[in-house]
Amino acid sequence: MESSSCDQNGGKKIIRFTSEMDLHLLRQVLFDRPFEKSGAGWKRVADSLRCIEQFSTLEARRVRERTNLLIEQFKRTQNIQQAKSGEEEELTEKDHLLLEIIGIKESIENEEMGEKSQKKKKDEVEQRKRAVEIRAAAMESRKRKQSEDAAGPSSSSSEDVVPSSKKKKPNDLLLELVIKRQVEKREERLAELEIRRQELALEREKFEAASAERNAFLLLLHKFSEK
Repeated sequence: MESSSCDQNGGKKIIRFTSEMDLHLLRQVLFDRPFEKSGAGWKRVADSLRCIEQFSTLEARRVRERTNLLIEQFKRTQNIQQAKSGEEEELTEKDHLLLEIIGIKESIENEEMGEKSQKKKKDEVEQRKRAVEIRAAAMESRKRKQSEDAAGPSSSSSEDVVPSSKKKKPNDLLLELVIKRQVEKREERLAELEIRRQELALEREKFEAASAERNAFLLLLHKFSEK
């Protein structure tokens, strides 16, 4: 087991994790779920743990590295044990924490991959639709021009003739159509994003409530086991 003391190195203390410190770390990681792309979650974990004396110099990078190391060690150990015995051994509190953390991490990663794939497919569909709309508008403009050319000069009085300077050119009509369609699509997309944001906020509130209950139970269980 690693020593809980801290060595001096260039004015900085190097944290050497013990089994007890690993438990503190994993409980906080499970509570904060710091797996978003921005990396801000690891800082939240480090900030929360620094109130404990052993973690006074803990940094976000060290939190992430230690958590990933524990996850990899756990996966390797489980594979070796199952290969030797053919059955799962009794799990400790640390094992249970790691199992939950691994499940959450993989769930978030899968969700992010699914969102990327869905966005890519949606963008491709939108691009094809825009291309079809532009072609249709161009064909309509061409047909209109051909009809006007075939009809020749109008026989109506000069009062009914619209000055050519006020007529919109086919390219202008096409540009207006494309811009209008893009604005509509942008508004639809913003509305969808807002709905999705609200859904994610609700899901996060539910998860945090469940995590708080689970953490409270684990802390109670740990205190009971220490007695």
